[in-house]
Amino acid sequence: MGRNYPRFLFSDPQNTKSPGPFIVHTLFPRGILTIKKDGPAKGWSDYTVYFIELFDEATIMEQQKVETAAAEWVYNQLRSGDIVMNPSNF
Repeated sequence: MGRNYPRFLFSDPQNTKSPGPFIVHTLFPRGILTIKKDGPAKGWSDYTVYFIELFDEATIMEQQKVETAAAEWVYNQLRSGDIVMNPSNF
């Protein structure tokens, strides 16, 4: 029986050199993504999510698939109140 790891982990630290918040993608391709808000959030497509660090070699298509899934995940988590982002980061 395999272990169940979360696909995404959210982090909004206040003491980093790079502006956050960050999402850690724990499955292939593993990496760290950052979030940028494009205007008022009306849907998941209003969040731009992109890799800032990639730990596995992956094609552009694989990276874009994860970035799209992460943007949708962030929007759904914010909408449900499961995560809260510092508004000063936007």
